[in-house]
Amino acid sequence: MLQWQGDPARNIAEALGLGYLSPIELASSSRLANVLLGDIDVRGIRGRHGINLLPASALAGWLIRLREIAKSPAWRALETARVENRSVPASVQSRVPKGPEVAVYGLNGLLPTGEVEGGEPGNGPWVFRER
Repeated sequence: MLQWQGDPARNIAEALGLGYLSPIELASSSRLANVLLGDIDVRGIRGRHGINLLPASALAGWLIRLREIAKSPAWRALETARVENRSVPASVQSRVPKGPEVAVYGLNGLLPTGEVEGGEPGNGPWVFRER
């Protein structure tokens, strides 16, 4: 049974059986949800011939499409910034035991503890040091 979350993105994530809230692009006029996932997750969650999407769409009340996150414009922008060795704007969503949860270009991520210095959720600055 799907418990109403009050947020379409959370309902869609729960209908798909995700244990986390992945980036989801919603088009409310057409009730279309593009869910961005890693390529392995796309194949696993979709199921053989897309069999898992029909019941998930019915439960959530949205037409669900699974997209590979690596093919999204946000991912390409992050990859370009990495190659050019430049910083990107990010907002800290919360701090969990594993490290701060951040949003960058609409994508969610976790920065590992021990590689992050300074800041608190809602303000900064945060510094991420790559090992």
